[in-house]
Amino acid sequence: MTLSKMRESGIRTINRLCARCGSHGIVHVDGLPGDVTVMDLGKTMCCTTCGAPETETQPNWHEGHPGQAVDVQPTA
Repeated sequence: MTLSKMRESGIRTINRLCARCGSHGIVHVDGLPGDVTVMDLGKTMCCTTCGAPETETQPNWHEGHPGQAVDVQPTA
């Protein structure tokens, strides 16, 4: 699923999960291009807890529930 398609569904954040340490978080992705896939995004995000080079990502299907989120800015 692309971020564009996800946004059409009204979802603006993703869940990020580290398979190595179990760390997770909600990430705002409004600043990223719409043609990026949710799955590929996880391949570019390292875990901020253990430093694992990749994380698993999926749309935040529960968006609207309280939770801490971080903003992600596109890199050149």
